[in-house]
Amino acid sequence: MAFPCLAAGRANAVWVGLFRVALVTCCLFAVVARGAEFENRTVSASKQFVVFCESKSLRSKIVLRAEAVRDRWTRILNVQSRSGRTIVINVIPKAKATNRTPKSSLRLSEAENRTVKVQLDVLETAVEGDLDLDREILRAILLEQTYRKVDSVAGLRYEMPPPWLVEGTVGVLRVQEQAPSPELFLRMVEKNDVPRLETFLKMNPGRMDATSLAVYRAQAMALLRAILDQERGTAELQAYIAALVDRPADLKVFLDSMPCLGGSPDRVRRLWILIIARYSAATRMTPGTTGETAKQLAKILSVTVPLDPSKPDGKRVSGSEALLFLGKDKRSRVYLVTIEAELAKLSLKAHPVWRPIVEGYRDIVFRLSKGDSRGAEKGLADLDALREQLKGRSSEIESYMDWFEASKMTTPSGAFTPIVEPELPLVPRNDPISRHMDDVEQRGW
Repeated sequence: MAFPCLAAGRANAVWVGLFRVALVTCCLFAVVARGAEFENRTVSASKQFVVFCESKSLRSKIVLRAEAVRDRWTRILNVQSRSGRTIVINVIPKAKATNRTPKSSLRLSEAENRTVKVQLDVLETAVEGDLDLDREILRAILLEQTYRKVDSVAGLRYEMPPPWLVEGTVGVLRVQEQAPSPELFLRMVEKNDVPRLETFLKMNPGRMDATSLAVYRAQAMALLRAILDQERGTAELQAYIAALVDRPADLKVFLDSMPCLGGSPDRVRRLWILIIARYSAATRMTPGTTGETAKQLAKILSVTVPLDPSKPDGKRVSGSEALLFLGKDKRSRVYLVTIEAELAKLSLKAHPVWRPIVEGYRDIVFRLSKGDSRGAEKGLADLDALREQLKGRSSEIESYMDWFEASKMTTPSGAFTPIVEPELPLVPRNDPISRHMDDVEQRGW
């Protein structure tokens, strides 16, 4: 006699068994997949960078490079090297890339636990070179630094880091490894190939050819160095990066965030050109002597102009008075621009003792060329007095050095010859090693 309830119970048991087998199988697949995910993942020492890549060697290279770029960037900013939000770097293998796959993709994302992180998806071919790898890592670091205090990215419209800041920072970080050619900066100085600041901040290096890109990167590096050389440059650069969280990277934000640059595009451009000129002279120029610098400065400042332009033979003024007179006449200020350029060239090769004085004259002449004569008369008088004092002191030093060269003895006096102790006789050694070495010396092998 059959019992339907028992048959139904056996069927249910079979289905329960199949369900359990399927559940165990799914769990095993999940564990294997999870294990494969962890196998292709490397976390940096600071815990800030998480790299996903199938190649173990490339994964290790990216982690070490990311930590190095981060440490050097924090040293430049003169801040403590503390970890921020997590930066996930996902390397796309060559086999999985298509023609439509972008070279790199940087974005902010929000995890299930509502933590904000930065994710960088990059092609494997885009991180094989150190320069490209540093650039992508730095873009991620700057994006994280800008939006570090943002709690949620839902509905947030965020901007990528300014290209000039990325390229300039890469140049400063790698200046010892791969510095731009001084000839590149020299051509900029000779051709006055420095764009307007507002135009430069809007440039897109992604659409440039190789030559234009090299010039852009050199200009970006010089602009960043001009900022970092200021007394509060690093602090104000951090303020500029933080201000980009809700403002565009335009000229107004640039000038408002960094008042150390003078607050005007003309002042920034002047500092910018000076740094470019210094880079151009990095390997081809040595400072002049005090006498040479003094003579060249006197020649530049030997300006003589008539008080009445309609009477060239009338009363004339020269030196600092002539500079002040040229600053009062709008039509004559063009001569001050030429004088300021000559002072800039002299500053590059001036003796270190004279360089602050040359820069002082240059600053006043620059302000006079813009119609700003506030404090110019007193400043020029102080510089003239200091120049005369330094010229007299330099003359005394050079006279002493000439006397020293002329009166020094050409042969040693023997007064400071050290007492040489007589050499002690060599004591022959009879140990096994010494005897073996003697035999080798005698045999020749």
